[in-house]
Amino acid sequence: MNEVVQLPALMPALPEIVLVVGAMALLMLGAFRGEHTAVTVSWLAIVLLVVAGAITLWLPGGTLVTFGAASWSIPSRVFSSCWRSPARPPPS
Repeated sequence: MNEVVQLPALMPALPEIVLVVGAMALLMLGAFRGEHTAVTVSWLAIVLLVVAGAITLWLPGGTLVTFGAASWSIPSRVFSSCWRSPARPPPS
């Protein structure tokens, strides 16, 4: 009844999360404020991209794994079978 739910470490996905939340905020700002905010929304979008880039540079180097390593654990044989020429025999 008292199960502990572990949340994944979201630090590797932080730049994408910032972009998604910021883009949705800019979309809502442009939708509700009208066309006269187009210049403001454009400049804020540039600022949002700079902030996401700064977060990316701020992340520690090396391999960052999250979500149970599901996004980063695709073996290379999967890609080699996808890009294989039909004339080549399958790898053994």
